[in-house]
Amino acid sequence: MTKKVLIAILAVLLVFGLASCSDGGNSGGGSSEPKRPAELSVTSFTENYPVGTEKPSGALLYTSTEGKITPVDINDAGVTTNFDAKTAGTNKLLKITYKGIDAVKYYNVVEPQKVDITGTFIVDKNTTLTFSTDTDGKLKVTKEAWTDWYQFNTLATMPTPEKLEYTIGISPSGNTVIRTNGWSYMPKDGGLAGYPSESTYFEYGSEYTPDLEHFYVSTGTEDNRSTTNKAAKGKYLVMAFDAEGSAYFWFTSNVDQTTLEGLNIAGAVKIPANKMSFDQAGVNFKNVTIDEGSVAVEDKKASNLAIILNRDHYASTTRAFGFVSSSDGAYKGYSYTMKLSDVVIPVNFFSTST
Repeated sequence: MTKKVLIAILAVLLVFGLASCSDGGNSGGGSSEPKRPAELSVTSFTENYPVGTEKPSGALLYTSTEGKITPVDINDAGVTTNFDAKTAGTNKLLKITYKGIDAVKYYNVVEPQKVDITGTFIVDKNTTLTFSTDTDGKLKVTKEAWTDWYQFNTLATMPTPEKLEYTIGISPSGNTVIRTNGWSYMPKDGGLAGYPSESTYFEYGSEYTPDLEHFYVSTGTEDNRSTTNKAAKGKYLVMAFDAEGSAYFWFTSNVDQTTLEGLNIAGAVKIPANKMSFDQAGVNFKNVTIDEGSVAVEDKKASNLAIILNRDHYASTTRAFGFVSSSDGAYKGYSYTMKLSDVVIPVNFFSTST
């Protein structure tokens, strides 16, 4: 055997030997995959805090070297931070450490603005909050729970005020808020953002309360389908509101000035103000049924009534509100879109019935 042949045979044997070693490793012959590095990520975090806050707020995910994922609260044992809210500041760097792994976030510490609110505000259904300053100069908050629109509109009786506890803090977006009554309210321009004041509610031309000087008329007539209330078929709807807050409505063949001025409350359906409610959107009612005595169900015209306020509310001359009577069994309903007209309600209209 020549030297060259011997060398070739040894080379082939070496290749087979390496392949055999490789196969043994793949079948568990002692090799192992390298461990992955552990990771710490922040899944949620509050960025804005009032001065004096003791702890940050957030949630973490820890991924071990074996790939196991564990949810961790930022204030759990084993988590350390350099959180400091003793003084106000923006873009403070927060270092979060857990099991030797770090994560970072930026946060702001805000000094709440001085809250200077005076007046009564409509904050929920038949509910108002009144803000005033106590004799010692401290903000005072009281809650009034009214029974209905009639009580609030006429002040015929007064509910017993309930004094509320409150705190002043910072919202997640960094705005000053008053937390009371189970809710957070943001002060703005001496009032509450998103909630009308009592004075705004009752000012002339208010969008929250019905116009007392003009009739409301529907934008069109109801259809003549068999599923429509008999009184409403092919008719317009006219509405008027009195000073106590009650509503009256009529079905008419047209809505010209002569027709409207010739209406009489004796021929109207009356919805008493004590069946209505009020909230931050405006005066409204839902699922109101007026007793029409012995009238057969299919002939009734005042069941399941509701006012649905539109964006422009009561001041709109195009789409003030929806007036709906939902069908129920043998009773057939109707649906109108109402607008404020320029026809003035005659003087003493509500004090006469002839």
